[in-house]
Amino acid sequence: MPITAKTNARVEIRSVYAYPAKDGVTVSGFARRRGFGFLPSGSHLHVSAFRKDGNTVVEADASWHPPVRHRTLISYYRANLRGIEAGKIARIDVEYRMVRD
Repeated sequence: MPITAKTNARVEIRSVYAYPAKDGVTVSGFARRRGFGFLPSGSHLHVSAFRKDGNTVVEADASWHPPVRHRTLISYYRANLRGIEAGKIARIDVEYRMVRD
């Protein structure tokens, strides 16, 4: 399945992995905060899975806690897409959003 990491000026998504889980699909990887400025409260990584049949999008917010003071500013993230099988996914998008959905 194709995976798209949408990098922007504040966050660089370094890696994305998707694998089947007991109750759906788990998406994880590493993201790097750019610069040393603080990210807005409520900012997060958002994961969307598009079904092959084109009907419904399954979405989840990833748990991600970028380090405040660290040279690389890189950290692990993870999201669980519940209620969808890996074989039914056409594409997965991961993107940084500044406010909660």
